[in-house]
Amino acid sequence: YQRRVHGDFTKIMVIYSACICTKAGKILVARQFVPISKIKIEEHISTLPKHLESRHQHTQIEIDNLRYLYIPIQELLLVLISNKSSNVIEDMEILKLLYGIVIEKCKDGGVSDKKIMENAFELILAFDDVITLGYRESVSVGQVMEYLEMDSSEEKSAIRRANDKINEAKELAKKKGQEIDKKKRLKALEEKNALKNKKGLDKTESTPLLTTSSKEVKMASKAEDPIKAKKMGKGMKLGAKSTRKESKSEKGTAEGKPEAALFAEEEKATAKINPLVETISISLDEKIFASMSKDGDLLKFEVKGDAYLYVNDASGANAEIHLSMGDTKGITFQLHPNLNKSLWMSKQIITTKQGGSGFPVGVQLEAIKYTYIVTNPADLPFLITVWSSKEEKTGKLNVVTLEVEYNINNTKFSSIENMKVIIPLGVTKQPQITKLENSEANFVEKENKLEWSIDKLDSSHTTASLEIKTATDPASLYPFDIKVSYPYSILGAKIEKVLSADSKQAIAYAEKKSMTCKSYQIVLDHQSI
Repeated sequence: YQRRVHGDFTKIMVIYSACICTKAGKILVARQFVPISKIKIEEHISTLPKHLESRHQHTQIEIDNLRYLYIPIQELLLVLISNKSSNVIEDMEILKLLYGIVIEKCKDGGVSDKKIMENAFELILAFDDVITLGYRESVSVGQVMEYLEMDSSEEKSAIRRANDKINEAKELAKKKGQEIDKKKRLKALEEKNALKNKKGLDKTESTPLLTTSSKEVKMASKAEDPIKAKKMGKGMKLGAKSTRKESKSEKGTAEGKPEAALFAEEEKATAKINPLVETISISLDEKIFASMSKDGDLLKFEVKGDAYLYVNDASGANAEIHLSMGDTKGITFQLHPNLNKSLWMSKQIITTKQGGSGFPVGVQLEAIKYTYIVTNPADLPFLITVWSSKEEKTGKLNVVTLEVEYNINNTKFSSIENMKVIIPLGVTKQPQITKLENSEANFVEKENKLEWSIDKLDSSHTTASLEIKTATDPASLYPFDIKVSYPYSILGAKIEKVLSADSKQAIAYAEKKSMTCKSYQIVLDHQSI
């Protein structure tokens, strides 16, 4: 490719735009990689449907100085616009890569106008990851999806802490409000009782004591009794609803219950739980520590896992977490001292001991540690073998060949995804890549290293290989670093269900899994890491 310059872009071998449009020429999403106006792009796309009718057997059209490459996606079109001097084979590879990303991003519900608009921003970001300034980046569909879905545990912890503070502030404000209402009701009740007592005294003082008979005194005492006077009234009264509440309070007081206890019962009845927060959050974190020789000999392979619990609400303190590990042969477990060991050993249920106080609320608890050590090479998920030789023609360059083979006989690992082999090149210039199978390679000039990327290895795609030519002594390239990470358990650990230990009712929970290579190296012979 020529280097990008300002001026006439029709003379530069670059991609102008990538867009998704309808077959009538309406643009849904478009990303431009050179300075070009919106009106110009709309004009280019609007002319495309006129030329599609007579070209059913082709996926490229050349109009004036432009080349249109397109792929139909149901009722829509994925279009790539470049100039005629651009490498059409390279452009077709980019178009296929974008097609794979669109299908993967809109796989739930199919590709439609609505689905494209819902994922518009993520599709634009994905297009930017594939094309930079009109040129292709060395990425795969799996890598782009990983970039889009990448999240941060620290960010989630910060958000959770912020939500906890907000909920605490709401609960405190709610309690303060209830206390103020309670004081107002108590004060109003005291003032009302004081007023009634004062009226009764006024009536008694106004009665002539010297001429009062016993019959008149009896009638006067009946009139002064406020409770009995209320019972006599049968007609409709304004504010009857509030009167009934007061009567209930007075009745409770007459029965021996204090007024404060009645208000506490009302508060308990109106308490609410926030349904937006999961009761329990569970994290399964696994790390690989391994080393192998260049000849494929196993030196070390160990998987260390941790199960973390975070109880957001007191209703989950007595939960039973049913964890499935599949085949546990060769896996050793360590339980927290406060957990029920017998229930874990028999049924793989995580819960506290009987009679205990339950899980702590608002604190992350490391519940279980588990370790799996591979001693037999037949149990490894994959094998990497490295060969080195001299070039036949000149004898000056060294030929280094790497091959990864997935072990279909292992019982623990169903697949290996997003694997990278980092080859340090020292002071060597960019090597010649002479062979590449089921994988991609990218030379990082700034760090002077070669990244060999493999999307997936499983029973259907068992091997991947790389061959390079370099002037450097192959022995100086070691050690190779292997990076693997994906959001699920390599040992197949998963949460089956979470139940309440008392009622056996289901409890809402959130589950997160992660697997990373903490240290995985290919070393020369049997040298240590």
